[in-house]
Amino acid sequence: MRNLILALIAAIMVACSTAHESIDTLALNAAHGDGGAADRLVLAMGDRDRERSLDAYRSVVSMGDPMIPFLYGGLGSDDQDLFEACAAALGSIGSTDSLPELKAALDRKGMRRYAVAWALGEIGDLSVVPLLLRSLATDDVVLRKTAVRALVRLGPSVGPRVLRVLLERSDDVKARRAAIRVLGEIRESAAVPLLTEVEGVNLDAAVWALGRIGDPRALQPLLEDLSDDTWSVRRQAAQALGNLEDAGAVPALRLTLDDPEPVVREWAARSLETLTGKQVLYRNEDGRMVQPYNLYH
Repeated sequence: MRNLILALIAAIMVACSTAHESIDTLALNAAHGDGGAADRLVLAMGDRDRERSLDAYRSVVSMGDPMIPFLYGGLGSDDQDLFEACAAALGSIGSTDSLPELKAALDRKGMRRYAVAWALGEIGDLSVVPLLLRSLATDDVVLRKTAVRALVRLGPSVGPRVLRVLLERSDDVKARRAAIRVLGEIRESAAVPLLTEVEGVNLDAAVWALGRIGDPRALQPLLEDLSDDTWSVRRQAAQALGNLEDAGAVPALRLTLDDPEPVVREWAARSLETLTGKQVLYRNEDGRMVQPYNLYH
């Protein structure tokens, strides 16, 4: 019992002394090869004192590669704040040496894995693409969105592999929607034929992606989408047609100025202004004829 009490007292004393160590002192000692100081500096990134944790994070990142081995312990921690900070720091440092540890951390369900996905995107090594594609199907909404961002960050070269998600996961609504987002963001023109065939709950996302890509092959499908039963699809189609910059959309957009939904009418007017170079009025929700809202008017 006496030994247990002494151990507890020692632990409390260490914790107290660590809390009173300044981040600058820890960083200086760590930079001079003090492994204990490096460990305590990493632990400080999970401190509940937000200012202290941010100072520790900045110090760790600025020290770069020498701190990488000390960050691995945080990836195995059950402390969410420390886990997230260590993953983010590894991403900010950007060394491929940390990829094996980060890949393993992506499997730690219940932790803030979105920080790991973000880090993988920042490091920019294409070997992580399969892991990020797998994350597109997760029920973790934040992880899924961060995986999308990471894939976009990796650039157009991921396009063919993201396309396979549309081809091979026909029943996975979440994964398909996330893949559509990536394909639109990277402007993957090879996706146009598949995107024009999308139906159901992901149709609005596909219409958005077609507008983002801006391929002329999308003109006719988008014109047809102006008559869809779902107002959000019609709105996306009206916006997308403006992005295509094809004057062939003008007659259909003029008809869309009579759409029952004000937001659809507004986007039709906005796209008509883009295509014609002239001011176009639409009937707003109050029944007044107005010009589409523009921050710079």
